[in-house]
Amino acid sequence: KQWYQRRVAITAGEYHGNVVIKLKNGVEMKANSMILKMNSPVLGEIFRNLQIRTIDMDDFSREAVTVFLESLYTGEVEPNKDLFRDLTKMSNVFEVTWMVSMCENYFFDLVKSTEDSDYDGLKFAFEEARFLKNSVKKPGFLEIVLEKLSNVADNGALFVTRYMEHYLDLSKEQLNLMIQIAADCSTSMLMHIMKNNLQAQRLNFDENTRYILQNINLVKCMEQDRQLYDELFDLLLEEIENISNKDLKMLTKLTRDTTKEFQLTTAKNKVQTGAGLATASGTQVVSVCNIPNLYSKPIFQTYIPNLFNSLEQFKDLDEEQFYAALFASTDVKNLYMMFEALGYKGYLGRVTEEQLQQIVKIKQERGWCAVVPEFIDSLRLYRSLSEFINSKGRVKRVHELVSRTDGKMIVYSEVTNHLHFVTNEMMYRFFINHPKTTRCPEPTKCGFLIKVTPFSKANPEQFNIQLVTDPALYPADIHLHRDVISADNIHLALEWEVEVNRTAWWNMYISWISKPVYKNEEVVWGEWPCRAAETVRLVVYYDMTK
Repeated sequence: KQWYQRRVAITAGEYHGNVVIKLKNGVEMKANSMILKMNSPVLGEIFRNLQIRTIDMDDFSREAVTVFLESLYTGEVEPNKDLFRDLTKMSNVFEVTWMVSMCENYFFDLVKSTEDSDYDGLKFAFEEARFLKNSVKKPGFLEIVLEKLSNVADNGALFVTRYMEHYLDLSKEQLNLMIQIAADCSTSMLMHIMKNNLQAQRLNFDENTRYILQNINLVKCMEQDRQLYDELFDLLLEEIENISNKDLKMLTKLTRDTTKEFQLTTAKNKVQTGAGLATASGTQVVSVCNIPNLYSKPIFQTYIPNLFNSLEQFKDLDEEQFYAALFASTDVKNLYMMFEALGYKGYLGRVTEEQLQQIVKIKQERGWCAVVPEFIDSLRLYRSLSEFINSKGRVKRVHELVSRTDGKMIVYSEVTNHLHFVTNEMMYRFFINHPKTTRCPEPTKCGFLIKVTPFSKANPEQFNIQLVTDPALYPADIHLHRDVISADNIHLALEWEVEVNRTAWWNMYISWISKPVYKNEEVVWGEWPCRAAETVRLVVYYDMTK
């Protein structure tokens, strides 16, 4: 603190305080442009290209701006509940990378330490996370809170019940989140809430009740509490006086469709359990010919989209042409592949701010998730170490491209050697706690298997790496949620262990090196001979935004 005060006296004085920060009610503060641009590339651009020396920050409290500026001088920040929202928004808007990380860590620790029964604490975290999702497009904060609420069904139900005490005032976004939480604990409690509200409102049918009815799983409600379901719809159809003909038709259709689906599901379950109707001979028979498979789970493709592509299609292009072709290529399935192509070609070390903004635009247009920071660290370059370090920092500062909350890095627990990986059939287990499976009733761990079909000299094309979707192939300690886990959300990487002052793992760019071949009496994959002396590990980067 004393160091900061001395530094401010020097840099924020009459001659060195060359930037004016404008706050609410005409309040002004001064700061030094050099300190600001060292921390914020956004402010650096404003000072350098626009020659602006006045920054409007009247969206934020004076206390928050004071702490923000002080932190830029000291390199340290201590968020609290009162300042968290403003500090997080400012650090994201001005791209102060280190402060973004410290605010994220504060929030994660806050959620973790909040008691499951502490409604006020959970509500604070929920509202802050909701705000950040909408204001700075960071859904990860909200996913952390939803995961905590879903971990214990009773606490999720308690939170939803209290949060929806006055649900007529809630937005559609808030209602959707409550429906999501309720789906993980007890959908039928929403029927209790709606019934109580209708009685308290003297049987007025409101817009939010209509919205909830149209968006919850009524079949599940019927399964959980048939009596309550009947009571609610009796109330809706028989006792509400102000209901319009349009709403009456909607409610009638809902009850008819729900009853039909419930009966079909019950019939299907009887078939699956061997129950049925008795024939004259006593045989149990149920015809399934006319029963639609309403809840059949899709067979997800086992093909993993990022694998076995080739950069040969770009080989005769100069750097500018390469960027244009890469940006337009449909072979690029996610942001990980984009960065791997740039890293493999050696262009990532000199990527410009303009090119990064082009990548941001492509990411947004194609609905990709951001990459995790560890992935950027794994991308080695064929140029100088200083260029590598500078390029990593440049990329990481673009928070639309790099985030700890959009994805999850899952490393297979055991390493192997390169030759063994390519030439042996193996099943690799990856455990994952997905937000959509937090209420999983299975006693074993949630996850998925990746199967390697080995390379052989006689048939090199048979080499493959796939997501296993057949439940019969899963061992006793892991199970797959086929309705949640998708090959489209998996980016698979193979990393090579190297010693450079310390142990590091370098990406081998298997997205862009086709399949292994047999060459000069050895197996070669891309530029690398597959040798037993080289240690490798399999890594999954999973998109948690879908």
